[in-house]
Amino acid sequence: MPKSQNGQTQYPTTLYPVLQQDWDLRGTGNFVFGGTGTGLILAITVMSFFGVSGQILTLLALAFIGLGLTCVLAKIGRPFRAMNVVLNPQTSWMTREGLIAGPLFIAGLAAAWFDQVFVYVLAAFVAMVFLYCQGKILTEAKGIPAWRTPKSIPLFMSTGIVEGAGIFLIASLFLNPEDMSIVRPVILALLLISIVSRVFTWRIYLRDLQESGAPKKALNALEKADGPITFIGNILPVLLLLVSQLVPESAVIAALVSGILAFATGWYLKFVIINKAAFNQGFAIPFSPARGGGKPGPGTKPGWRAPKP
Repeated sequence: MPKSQNGQTQYPTTLYPVLQQDWDLRGTGNFVFGGTGTGLILAITVMSFFGVSGQILTLLALAFIGLGLTCVLAKIGRPFRAMNVVLNPQTSWMTREGLIAGPLFIAGLAAAWFDQVFVYVLAAFVAMVFLYCQGKILTEAKGIPAWRTPKSIPLFMSTGIVEGAGIFLIASLFLNPEDMSIVRPVILALLLISIVSRVFTWRIYLRDLQESGAPKKALNALEKADGPITFIGNILPVLLLLVSQLVPESAVIAALVSGILAFATGWYLKFVIINKAAFNQGFAIPFSPARGGGKPGPGTKPGWRAPKP
């Protein structure tokens, strides 16, 4: 039976949402490195239209994706059971992600070998399918309110593109200094557009959970991270991009810091959603019991924050 304390109803702790423990940092690593790698392939493809070679960076992108998949294998724990992850394409988006990985590596290696625009376009298309599968993995986790919202798909796709563009910008400062007259305006524009997209998808994602209701601790974790994500991870990189164009003397430093903040914020965002805000559904009480012949009261969800009106 619920107890009243300080004017608030207290329910047994077993009814409250609990932070999931199944996906640790190894599970997060799949989304972090896989998203960055696929976003980098898209950035390379965009730059290939301007005659910029992406052979070395394509190999780096595939290394990121491979590292993410390795995190999945490490999470599975039993190597001989790892192949089970590709046996249920009809029901599992993680299986579909694993099956797309093969064509993605083939297309990526072909792009690195031939260094032709049309091959990069093919690799980018497969990479975006891979990234979409990652978003669907979250939405199909129906027991985790912070994951199951469809708004998480555009958020994870947009931040993956930001991360890839940020990595490309950083790498281009060291690998292609002679091409900066071509690289800088285009990659800065791509990074700027993708950051704006991430700001909007993050705000829409957070507002959706606030308006539909979610576990209090999940919303607390997301709202605590809102300031750093919005101001340090999105607004500050945009300002630094503007500085890199208006103040030539500090262009390299400003662009470098902007790129670092862009991809690091994406990693932090995924860590918060997957590891800090991933509280399960908990239990719902359909109605409040009443003693004697009284009428039962309204139902409730212990540990939840009510939706905004």
